[in-house]
Amino acid sequence: MNDSTSEQGFQVKFAFVALVPPLKLKDKNGLQVESKILDAKNKAFNYFLNIFEKALGDCKTQIEFKSPQLDQSNVVRSHILEIVSSKTQKRKEKSARALAERLASVTDERSGNGLFVIVEGQKLQTTRILLNRFRSDEVVLTRHSKQELIIGVLDEAFTKRSHYYKSAVFEDIPSNSSFWRGFAIDKQIVASTNKEISSYWISDFLDAQSAITSVQGTMNFAKAMKTFLQDADSLAEKEQIISALLGLKNKTDKPISIESICRDYLSDDLYQRFKVHFRDDYFFSSVFTLDPETYQTELGSTIVGLENGLIITAPTFDYKKYVKEEILPDGATQVSLSGKLQDKKLAKGKRVEQ
Repeated sequence: MNDSTSEQGFQVKFAFVALVPPLKLKDKNGLQVESKILDAKNKAFNYFLNIFEKALGDCKTQIEFKSPQLDQSNVVRSHILEIVSSKTQKRKEKSARALAERLASVTDERSGNGLFVIVEGQKLQTTRILLNRFRSDEVVLTRHSKQELIIGVLDEAFTKRSHYYKSAVFEDIPSNSSFWRGFAIDKQIVASTNKEISSYWISDFLDAQSAITSVQGTMNFAKAMKTFLQDADSLAEKEQIISALLGLKNKTDKPISIESICRDYLSDDLYQRFKVHFRDDYFFSSVFTLDPETYQTELGSTIVGLENGLIITAPTFDYKKYVKEEILPDGATQVSLSGKLQDKKLAKGKRVEQ
């Protein structure tokens, strides 16, 4: 492919590359963010175009930009809108450089030097914009001139054709309300870290968070909460957790996060323990709405009233495990409970004023 049109029919309107050093190294060694507009004649162009082509298939984690409730804006999204709406390469480059400098400001020495790439393409009324970060070897920094530096980094990326990079892709019909949501992937993450995407790429750089569906969010929360409930050390801790579950009944239509639920209903100690137990920074803080059906199935309570006035409340997911129902000859249902008594306490009645 020698022109600027992808196999999917996207015509590349803008391609930008920048060498992005960590901020600390930049301050220490006087390194700067070096950048240039990339044209289709560069031998690395098709390599980046191929990543652009398959971006929506590769990026599995849906993300959404953060924004204060009273101010529907996000600085990264604003730069993306400026790139896709600007008519001149100069104006596009200005916002692209602002994004590169932002990336440098949140990059530390552990992440190392990076090659930052932006590719914008258009097909009919739809625009796709891809943001990529590649790790760049230290040897590249021995070059002196800006031109040699950029060419060296591009040659390195093209030669190695690295499969390890971070990506974020947004596709929409440009308007003032576009590009709030996109998709991301981090191919540099080691599987044993229990993370999908590094924090600085999504949270610090993009100022975004994972966007999960109601069912996904409810299922993730339910799975973690059930095991946490089983591992609770005391009846008092179980009461806190159950109180949190009961408190969610009236919040099925409100945006929540697992973090906000735990912060509002659990003690500081139990909150910190649950955060460690959950082990996923992104889903822990991701905003979603509860799916009522999933919640009732996974975390809801089943309340049984007996003829003697006794009321039994049991978690729906554990009901059949501890409650046995038997149909008697007269058609009535006999209920029996089984389980070891862990703790018991008397409820304090309210004092009646004379």
